[in-house]
Amino acid sequence: MRIQQALALTAAIALAGATAHGAPAKSGRPASQRTAKPVAKPAPKIEPAPAAAPAQTQQIVYPDGVSVLRDLTYAAVPGFRPLNLDIYLPRPGPKNYPRPAVIFVHGGLWRSGDLRHGAGVSDFPSLLAALAARNYVVASIDYRLSGEARFPAALQDVKSAIRWLRQHAGDYAIDTTRVAIWGEEAGGYLAAMAASSCGVAVLEPAGNGQISDCVEAAIVSNPISDLAGLAGSSSAPTPEGAFLGCEPDACEPGKVRAAGPIAYIGSNSPPFLIQQTGQVQQGGKPVPADQAQKLFEALNEAHVPVYRNAASAGDGGASALAAIAGFLIETFPPAKPPVDPPPPPKSTALPY
Repeated sequence: MRIQQALALTAAIALAGATAHGAPAKSGRPASQRTAKPVAKPAPKIEPAPAAAPAQTQQIVYPDGVSVLRDLTYAAVPGFRPLNLDIYLPRPGPKNYPRPAVIFVHGGLWRSGDLRHGAGVSDFPSLLAALAARNYVVASIDYRLSGEARFPAALQDVKSAIRWLRQHAGDYAIDTTRVAIWGEEAGGYLAAMAASSCGVAVLEPAGNGQISDCVEAAIVSNPISDLAGLAGSSSAPTPEGAFLGCEPDACEPGKVRAAGPIAYIGSNSPPFLIQQTGQVQQGGKPVPADQAQKLFEALNEAHVPVYRNAASAGDGGASALAAIAGFLIETFPPAKPPVDPPPPPKSTALPY
């Protein structure tokens, strides 16, 4: 099984200075399905952000009653900028019951991009609001780029965001048992890594170790799955080289594989939706089509439920959104809103 092979590979991460907290996160999966990993030296402490939105947070209202809280800080890593997210909340009902959460991770080949931009969509926040209108709590996150920190920093940021949303689930009516991660291109890589590496201690962030960073579903659009397959060269800087801290063909043995989701996929991985939308390009470089195929084959080999969808690149994200909504409905069947119990039957007995 591939997850077995990954045990030896994660040690290569520490050789490049990749550090993580040693305590594995709690998982909703049985202990027998979680794999203990070697512990690297501690990473910089990540300070948890407050539960309530700060006073300067922007609140925007979209159609269908969706409200958006912008620039919530989910982590503060010493020496780096605050890491923020936007959270899109569906219209509250008579009973504000917990909804599934969807966390979006932007692309940009790890060196550019932000939480309010998606490939091929001119108004990406409106697309996220449209998904929230289908009764999901949607978050879009920033993370440290390759010019700021090397692997696994960006992945640890994604895991920190998952933990933060679970920690503050009561504030935003999130169902902590139904969390999906969604990313495109380099964000698709980070989403696949987060979904497949649940319980891998060397890839976890420091702090909040008792809160799970596992997810129950993954959506990856034009994903990167094999850094060695991006045709990098040690003679010229490449985006993947900047992300790893070494060109893939010049890295320490095992490091490139240990930095890919395929090494961690196993039978306990969550269901995946793989989307391809034609010649999507971010960060100045298109993602080769065989990257999605490699991920699909690895999931199939591990008997993980995996679905594929070819969405249009020219409809502003409408076909991609429709497929995502269908996948979420199948993976997270809509919960029935709680109802008040009926009043007790009136007594017809005479008072004497």
